[in-house]
Amino acid sequence: MDEHRLSQQQAGDVLDSNSENQDQQMILLNILRDQAENKPSNYMCQDMSESEVEAMNTQEAMTSEEREDKILKLCSTLSGAEELLHESLMKLTKAWRDPDTTNSNGNRVKDTNCGIIARALREGDDKCHFLNTIPLEVRNMIYELLLYKKILSTRAVLIHNKTDKQACGIKYELSPALLSTCRQINDEASQFLYGGNTFIARLKDASCDTPIMRYRGIPSDLAGGRWKFHCPVDRFLKSKTFMRVKKWKVIVHVPDDTHHLTPAFVYFCRAWHSNTPRSLKICLMPVSGAFEMQFPRRFRAPLAKWTSGFWVEPVEAISASLTPLSIVRDVSKVSIGADPCGKQYDGINHPNVHKYMRLGTLSQERLEHYKSIIQGSSPANLTFKMHEKLVSYAQAFERHVAFKAAMDPPFHEIYLLHIALTFENLKRQSSNPFIKNGHPVEVALIQASRSTLNDSEEEFLEARTAVLEYLEPQYQRIVAAASAAADYVKGQKKKKGILDPAAEEPDQYEYLYLEEKTDITKVAAEGLLVLEAYAKAFERDMVLEIKRDLRAIRHDLDLFYSTQQIEVSLRQLDRLLAEMNSLRGSPSCGYRAREFFQHFKLAMDGLDDQYLAIRKARKELFVFDSLETGVDIKDIELDITLEPWRCDDKVDWTVREPVSYPD
Repeated sequence: MDEHRLSQQQAGDVLDSNSENQDQQMILLNILRDQAENKPSNYMCQDMSESEVEAMNTQEAMTSEEREDKILKLCSTLSGAEELLHESLMKLTKAWRDPDTTNSNGNRVKDTNCGIIARALREGDDKCHFLNTIPLEVRNMIYELLLYKKILSTRAVLIHNKTDKQACGIKYELSPALLSTCRQINDEASQFLYGGNTFIARLKDASCDTPIMRYRGIPSDLAGGRWKFHCPVDRFLKSKTFMRVKKWKVIVHVPDDTHHLTPAFVYFCRAWHSNTPRSLKICLMPVSGAFEMQFPRRFRAPLAKWTSGFWVEPVEAISASLTPLSIVRDVSKVSIGADPCGKQYDGINHPNVHKYMRLGTLSQERLEHYKSIIQGSSPANLTFKMHEKLVSYAQAFERHVAFKAAMDPPFHEIYLLHIALTFENLKRQSSNPFIKNGHPVEVALIQASRSTLNDSEEEFLEARTAVLEYLEPQYQRIVAAASAAADYVKGQKKKKGILDPAAEEPDQYEYLYLEEKTDITKVAAEGLLVLEAYAKAFERDMVLEIKRDLRAIRHDLDLFYSTQQIEVSLRQLDRLLAEMNSLRGSPSCGYRAREFFQHFKLAMDGLDDQYLAIRKARKELFVFDSLETGVDIKDIELDITLEPWRCDDKVDWTVREPVSYPD
């Protein structure tokens, strides 16, 4: 007999026959196996006539080997299965038999396996045979077939040979769309995609290359050149996708100098501290430093002299590069070693970059030391967490977005800023007046950031003390101004007060003016003075040089603040107060008064938002200062208090203040 090719319809017909003959089932499995391997089949069904067999050969054969493998996977469970399992497989095979669907234009299109399941789910739970009739064990086999690939842990997925049109089609022969069919399938299948696969990640400088980000490294035309967009590390590490991955294989580019750690590796280690994986394989790839190449030529000589003390032997450099791992805990399986691919360039593409390091001299004792730390559960040094709280507190005092962001620079800019503060020529290149002139807060924050990279707890505490001591006088001024504003509001929220919730109509303002002889304009002017003093308290302390540079960019600053709620409301209050003063004794004064105090409430709420942000950050300053992290809050010599007794609530403009009477 010639080669027999079994089509989808024929496979379904054989299953639909519900035959109890075990020999027919074995013949079917052998035919499918031969077809999957593209071999001729010599099997014939004994109960089938020769004409029926020839008719089978004339039918359309399976066009997808993957679909044949899936049917084979399901058919293999028929042996010894109960009637319910046999019926469920028959239903699923019937769905595979006719994968064509109709799109919105009425055309017949090929449906995917995930689409078949999704369409069955949309028809109703009672018709979804995949979930209702197929046992969980069989569904897990399907999930593993669709979502598990060993290639995700190999270097092959890191090679970018795709064009901008082809890059979006990188799928690695997976079917992740299955997770979007319904919640139950997502819960069942996620463990196979994120928990079963080992994802590779190449960490170089501040970039991350990993197949879990589908659109990484896509070339695109931008500004007339070819650019490749890499995964933004900090944003990726905060995503739910990263948190669900349990197995990592990380290739770390190791520089040959201690002052230049791999930024992306530091980010990953800090993220692993909060989301502990089950397995970690760290592959170290030595690269040359070429640190001075990032600067203009005129700065290379002084920088080379300044950085000469940082160049160390390879063993010490690699040991320093592993320092970020000291905060990772409770990992079940850990492996640290050299990258098996051998020598690699560091990606700078410079003809003189050909210096390599060897990992063979790194002692096994040092590697075992790091492994024991990572697999253990001892308390970790959380200096980087303490630094986050310090930055949040300092940023609460600044309103400008650019100046606020400069207080928390990216990892790869910390050393550059530290060097810039050391050399006057570099410092003057900064466009930030606070960094250019060395404001104490910005300088101390940069030192604190650098201390977290070196795990220098003493250096961090010193920098934090400098920040808190400098900000304390301004904090006390803000508290005093906030208390004065709160006293004014409470005094006017009482019965027959200007801010009485029952006195919002213009005629009631006239009643206060005519009957109660209340000078509304005078009360409004006092309120505006209180708000202006409240707003002025948020102005940062600075030296003359910084004030001079800020005055030079006054136009740009005014453009930014002109759209802020506080400035808009204060301008409106100034205009309305002038109109109220010119309309004294007129009924129109009541309308102006109502509008005035509406803007007063907006300005008050805006100022309270910044004040409460400072209060919240202040109360969280020492959250990670405990004996477990190695720092005892009792040993911190700071003359500040968290003042937990203060009321940190915004003004409720709908509630009248009670009237207090003497005893």
